[in-house]
Amino acid sequence: MKQTIYVLVTLAALTACTKNPLPPAPSESTLVVQFSGASIPINTVDSAIVELNNKVSGAKLFLKMSLSGSQFTTPLQRVPTGEWEGTITVYTQKGGYDYPRRYVLTQAVKLPSSTNITHNAPNGSINDTWKPRVVLKDADNKFYAILAVNPEDPYFEINMTESKWKYLYVDRYVYQQANGTWQPVASQEYEKVFAGGITSYSNYVAFRTLSNAVAGKNWSRFETYINLLDNDRYDRSLTYVYTR
Repeated sequence: MKQTIYVLVTLAALTACTKNPLPPAPSESTLVVQFSGASIPINTVDSAIVELNNKVSGAKLFLKMSLSGSQFTTPLQRVPTGEWEGTITVYTQKGGYDYPRRYVLTQAVKLPSSTNITHNAPNGSINDTWKPRVVLKDADNKFYAILAVNPEDPYFEINMTESKWKYLYVDRYVYQQANGTWQPVASQEYEKVFAGGITSYSNYVAFRTLSNAVAGKNWSRFETYINLLDNDRYDRSLTYVYTR
């Protein structure tokens, strides 16, 4: 009788372990952005953050990176196991450019990882794996935009301190210099009507047609025009021109 009780208790314990498996071991790795003589100067960097998006659950995590010597790092021990998409944004001062920049790198991240996940820092080139984007502000800082430097990057973002704006117009033009004149390569216009109460808006897809049209082509000049209007047709605008 004692032996039967022992067997039943043992089976019950095994069943409990099966229903409640131990959680996977946390990742022991660190995410690293490594700066060097080939990258933008680290002393022009204000900060760096990581946005992690779980490919299955849609969960989002934001991690702030810390400066350590010639690196920006963040530990990944607290990030749950799974398939993630990681977007690293490096925020910089002007650093020799016309406007402050943000450099953006998006990569797949699989956790746990037994080794550090290391990326070379942006080098400042528009053809780098890091996408350079400029930050433009209007004269009284009531409106600013984040715009792509390379027309192959379709992204743009606007932020306003007032929610009265109703209409958004964004135009992109790409030119190639030939025989002393600017020859059109591609152009596209976009407009958006806001229902109201909008103070921030970003878009990754609106300019994909233009981005695909200029991919692999020679171009010399990239122009972006942004215009906001309210119901009284009062407007604010920003212009960005990149010439290479």
